[in-house]
Amino acid sequence: MGLIGSSISIDGTKVKANASPRQSKSSDAIEKEIDKILRESIETDEHEDEIYGDSTPYRMPEELVDKNYRLEKIKAAKKKMDEEKLKKVNITDTDAKIMKHKDGSKKPSYNCQVAVDEKEQIIVAADLVDEENDLHQIEPMIENVKETLGYKPTVVLAADFRPIIILLVF
Repeated sequence: MGLIGSSISIDGTKVKANASPRQSKSSDAIEKEIDKILRESIETDEHEDEIYGDSTPYRMPEELVDKNYRLEKIKAAKKKMDEEKLKKVNITDTDAKIMKHKDGSKKPSYNCQVAVDEKEQIIVAADLVDEENDLHQIEPMIENVKETLGYKPTVVLAADFRPIIILLVF
């Protein structure tokens, strides 16, 4: 239809993850929470054993009463933190990284990358990454454009985080 030109522009923006910033914890905070959950679980079990013995009058879904569900999420977050050498990890969404937004706030977020055609401003490629800045996103986005259009663009315009325009001509 002739809608796509030979030049594209690439840029990224931060998108807040659906995760509470309060659930972003350091390794020490995660260890303390694990200890607290285990201690409370033992105390609760002992108390219920004194009152009910081997039976209990309550039947609730396991995910609501079993602190192991939360404990497993915390352990998974701790493992990811150790493997990727992160300072903090969000327990709700371990893939979301703490990123600084334009307003100066730091939130669990993703970096949304978009490539737009210069002729009609049609989105020709998009991606969601967990890297805070856009420096390493140009090549993957050019490959995404090639995959979408079947060819590489002739001209690529991109801005990195230091307001410098990068013009690549192929």
